[in-house]
Amino acid sequence: GGEKGDDDDDAGGGGGWKHAQRGSQKTAKKHDGPKALHGRFAALAGANASAGASGHGETDGGRAGGADARSKTSSSSDGQTPPKKKKKKKKPEAPRATVVKTGVTIAELARLLKCSPRRIETVLIDLGEPPASLEETVSADVIELCAVELGVDVEVVDDESPSATSADGTPLELPRRAVVAVMGHVDHGKTTLLDRLRSANVADGEAGGITQHLGAFVVKCGGGGELTFLDTPGHAAFSAMRRRGASVTDVAVLVCAADDGVMPQTREAAAHILAANCKFVVAITKCDRDGADPSRVRDELHAMGIALESHGGDVQCVEVSAMTGQGMEDLEMALFLEAESLNLTARRDCEGVGVILEARLDKGHGAVVTGLLRRGVVGIGEHVVAGTHYGRVRRLIGDGGVDVESCGPSEPFEITGLRGVPSAGDSVMVVATEERARRVATARADRIETARLAALSVGDDRQFVLEHTHAPLGERGKANIKKMANKSKLRREGVKARTMYEADKDGTLGDLLDLEIDDDADARAAESVNSDLCAIVKADVQGTAEAVRDSLLGLGTSSVGVKVVYVGVGAVSESDVALAAAIGGPILAFNVQVSNVVEKAAKDAGVVIVNRKVIYHLLDAVGELLGGLAPERLHEEVLGEAEVRQVFDLSGRRGNKANMVAGCVVNSGSFSAVEKFRLLRDGEPVHEGLLDAQSIRRHRLEVTTVGKGTECGVSLADHADVKPGDVIQCVHFVKRKAVVEKVATGGARVVERQPR
Repeated sequence: GGEKGDDDDDAGGGGGWKHAQRGSQKTAKKHDGPKALHGRFAALAGANASAGASGHGETDGGRAGGADARSKTSSSSDGQTPPKKKKKKKKPEAPRATVVKTGVTIAELARLLKCSPRRIETVLIDLGEPPASLEETVSADVIELCAVELGVDVEVVDDESPSATSADGTPLELPRRAVVAVMGHVDHGKTTLLDRLRSANVADGEAGGITQHLGAFVVKCGGGGELTFLDTPGHAAFSAMRRRGASVTDVAVLVCAADDGVMPQTREAAAHILAANCKFVVAITKCDRDGADPSRVRDELHAMGIALESHGGDVQCVEVSAMTGQGMEDLEMALFLEAESLNLTARRDCEGVGVILEARLDKGHGAVVTGLLRRGVVGIGEHVVAGTHYGRVRRLIGDGGVDVESCGPSEPFEITGLRGVPSAGDSVMVVATEERARRVATARADRIETARLAALSVGDDRQFVLEHTHAPLGERGKANIKKMANKSKLRREGVKARTMYEADKDGTLGDLLDLEIDDDADARAAESVNSDLCAIVKADVQGTAEAVRDSLLGLGTSSVGVKVVYVGVGAVSESDVALAAAIGGPILAFNVQVSNVVEKAAKDAGVVIVNRKVIYHLLDAVGELLGGLAPERLHEEVLGEAEVRQVFDLSGRRGNKANMVAGCVVNSGSFSAVEKFRLLRDGEPVHEGLLDAQSIRRHRLEVTTVGKGTECGVSLADHADVKPGDVIQCVHFVKRKAVVEKVATGGARVVERQPR
């Protein structure tokens, strides 16, 4: 091995020698002249030779030093090559999406997507917009379409570079109001705080007095300024909604009650705020109550790692009371200071791009989407894409429920006219034509469908399906589903194959029930889910439906699991009842209507509909269902105990079934010959498992039962190792319902280890 290495080095063809040449070329750029380079490599070669390592240099001295070092290494190891350390193989990382900023040119986009500019031009020509030059900017929807054509996953983000100006010198970036999210633990006074700011009464209107939707509205503060506020729910079930609120927030208000201190959702909200890297102000609420201790709250927040100004940090902290108005002006001033430091701007002369905060299905208006624009403008009659759905804006509602013609950046809005209900958190954008909107929506749906099928092919489908049951399926998706239903993975879970595609309401349910899956697969699937709660979730808005789903999944255990096979928005329909009957599970409805026709259909089909308006109550009802669904368990009861006083050997006597008889006195309870017995010695079982009694005798007469204080003889089967002083227990087993325990965040789950 050593000679070969020398020959390679002398020939100049060794991998290490080439590496040294490349290294020398790179190093030459960083040093002043060839002398410094020569001296550096000479010193390196000498050091390597003295250390006994292979040295590589650009001079003969360096190469000779390397050869000497190799000869020393060979002699020291008796001609054996030192073992090479095995390099740990790194796990392949999942491909990351290519980040593309808005306002990118055709040439820049081609470089980011690693394609020729001609490919981008082809897409633009196909859309009827042939470009004049490669320096034209590309809109967000065209970026997505180009990515689909090339099979590249992209993430379009706002360009936060310094604001540009138009040809006449007018700035394109105009000031916008800050978006403020109020976050914190449940019932810590967030909504009441906002009520005080906007002089309204929202808290009383929420079921149970807790916020269960994510609302956005504008608050006019002192000095003529305005802030857009987001009221995020504090209940633990709404974690995803709080993350969504923090992701679109410029400034956050972390609310903590003075009489309650830091609670679980306080910590979680703080984590979301810090992860979003947004400015925030701490508001200590309920300072007017008895037992309020703001200083204790400050210490707890400081212990969490929040650097308050009172503790030498830079986070402002304000003591307020929404009931008396204490500190409200100070809170407004603190928020304005934080917003001013950000110097927030946005363009209004481009297509509107924003995020969906909520989406629901209204009986009279169809899909209603609540959103917030980050840049651009949306107006009546414009074509929009929201998630995997598209449509034309028929009605635009601004702040205060007033119909408006258009909305700009940081202005909350509600639009109607979409062809479906998107998911909260999806992006919303304005596009030029209906055809372009359709293509973008289809491209997004295809991307989700491709990822879903890829997840199914590797068996990692459960969570992905749960997170995308709201996505519509096209004809290609239905065909792929039916084809995959015959694969072994879905054959083992036939029920799920029949239910996971009800998201399309145009007759897909009938197709699903006709899937060709063999009867044995159905039987196996039924066995696999008979101890699981398979449920359908319907809610008034998409974000709440997702929160309910996440909470339900947290109630499952290995004894009784929870499977949410469909998540939908809107009133419970007859197709929901048909699907629930097919899976043999309940419909969990949250804050939606259930008509008399649907109730009758559910009663006829034997489907349970649980409809609640407060999430606590819904989760508690699910806990009861889980307890009833859990299989009964055997519980051991000790009927009696007896002490062995004397042991009699009856072997060889006629008419005796047992060789050894234990003479006992029943100290507690009673003995029954039909029950099981356990033999204890010094408190520990002598025999593994339980024993049968061959007979129980009293005064030579065989009896079935004996009571407390009675002397008797007990013959235990297959066990003769009985000694005086042992204890015999009579054991009885009874079936009991599973025990459920309350969960702090609502609901109940089946206890894994049942008490004896």
